[in-house]
Amino acid sequence: MAIRSDSQPVPLRFRVPKPPRPFVGREGELARLSTLLDTGNAVIVCGRAGMGKSSLVRAFGHREEGSAGRTIFVSISAATDAALAFATIARAVASASAAASVSIASDADEDLLLESTLEIAERAGYCVVIDNLDLLGDAGETWMLAALRHAERSQWIGTSKIAPRNEDLQKQTLRLEALGIDSMRELGRVQLTGKDERDIDALVERAGGAPGELFR
Repeated sequence: MAIRSDSQPVPLRFRVPKPPRPFVGREGELARLSTLLDTGNAVIVCGRAGMGKSSLVRAFGHREEGSAGRTIFVSISAATDAALAFATIARAVASASAAASVSIASDADEDLLLESTLEIAERAGYCVVIDNLDLLGDAGETWMLAALRHAERSQWIGTSKIAPRNEDLQKQTLRLEALGIDSMRELGRVQLTGKDERDIDALVERAGGAPGELFR
C-alpha cells in the first residue's frame, strides 16, 4: 500500500459534521476529552444509546482550533467483520490524505492495513473519529489499542455503547452520564417547536437524561 506523505485539509465528505444546536451541558466532558487526549492519543467515548456520544465528538472537532479541517469522521452503520472494518477505516484515511488512487481490498491483511493507516494518519497529524466503534466488535478495541500504543502525532476517538475490556483503554475512556435536567429542558425548548412547557417537561422526564430520547 503506497503512502502519500503530503498533508492537506480533509475533503468535505470526510470531515466531522457540525454538532446539533444548541449543544449544551457538556462543557465538563469536552474538557475531559481534551485532557484524555493529552494523556494518550486514543480515547473511547462510552455511553448508552441517545446519550450524545456522537454529538460530543462533533462538538469537540469544531471547537478545537484547527481540528475541523484535519478530523476524519468514519461512521460505522452496521456490524461487520474485522477485515472489512479495517478496510473501511483505511479507505477513509487514505482518501482523505489524497491517496485516493490506492486500491484497498476488503480481504487485505489486517496488520498491514492497521500499520499503513496509522502511518498515514501520523504523517498528516489527523484526528480520526470512528463513530459506533462497538459495531466492529473486538476489531474496534484492537484498532484503538494500537493507536493508544503507537500514535504520536495523530489522535483517535471512538464512540461506543460498550466499555472496553482492556485496562489501558479503560483509563482512556470517557463515560457519558445523564445530561442535567436544565440542559435537557433548554434543548427541548429549542428543538421541540410547537410543544408547550408541560409537554416538554414530560418528554424530558421520559428521556431520563438522554438527549437523543427527546426525539424518539
